[in-house]
Parts: sequence; C-alpha cells; structure tokens
Amino acid sequence: MIQIIMRAQIDHFLILTYLVIIKEKGVFMSTFIPIDEYTSPIEVVFKQDTPLIEIEKFFAQGNYRHAPIVHDGKPVGLVSQRDLYRAYATNKEGTKVASDVMVEDPLCVALGTGLDTVAFKMAEKKIGSVLVVDQEGRLDGIFTSIDGFNALIEILREQMKEF
Repeated sequence: MIQIIMRAQIDHFLILTYLVIIKEKGVFMSTFIPIDEYTSPIEVVFKQDTPLIEIEKFFAQGNYRHAPIVHDGKPVGLVSQRDLYRAYATNKEGTKVASDVMVEDPLCVALGTGLDTVAFKMAEKKIGSVLVVDQEGRLDGIFTSIDGFNALIEILREQMKEF
C-alpha cells in the first residue's frame, strides 16, 4: 500500500512539474490548434428510423463507439454503445430504432474551433464525443475522447523534443 501511494505521489509530482514547464513555455496559451487536425472522418451515418440491430452491426465491426444520426446531412442525434446496451437491457425483442435511444441535439462544434475549447466543453458536459460540422451545419466528422488523447500525446511528444 505504501509503495502504491508513493508511486502515485511521484507520478502526480512529475505531471505537475511537467505542466508548469509547459505553461512557462506558453505552449497551451499561445498555440492555436484547430479541432480539424484531430477529427475522425465519418464513414457511416444512420437515419432516425434505423433499427438498432443495424447500429449494433456497425459497432461490431470494431473501432466504433458512436453512431451519428442525421437528417438531410445534418446531425439530429447520436447513439453510443452505452445507449445501445441500455436499450437492449430494457428491450430484449430488439424492436427499437435509433430515435428511441439517441441523444437528441448532440453537442456540435464548427470546423476550425480550437482544440482547447472543445476539450473544455467535453469535460464540462462529461461527454465522450462531439460532432464536427461545416458552415452549413452538415456533419463533417467526429471528435472523441480517444482523438483528444491522441492529440495530447502528439503535443506532449513535440514539446519533449524541445527539452
């Protein structure tokens, strides 16, 4: 137990020290990074009347945890794997469609929005993804917490090269 606490304290200290160095160098204060650089493309979209079994098949293909629901190219909802599991827990016969379980009016951000702005919104709302839209409000991509981690890793690696 003592070793675990000490290890956690050391890791915490190292992270804080590193963040202080980054802040002093002005990395996060002066560097604007548009969300577009880390947005994942949308390969498949669904309609509101799509049976959940179709969305389940999409998730089963791997690497997908969110299914955008669109109408005329504009996002109207989002179904996550968690939403799907909850739906199946209460609907064993599988008759529900996307509109029955989707999060309506999901958080959308415009292309060109700053990565920091998006990350703060996601943390504030405690959500794992946002949909990225163009100027007309049409779906362009999705930014997930995994994309955020990948961005952080890339930024930190770049900064480590300077030390």
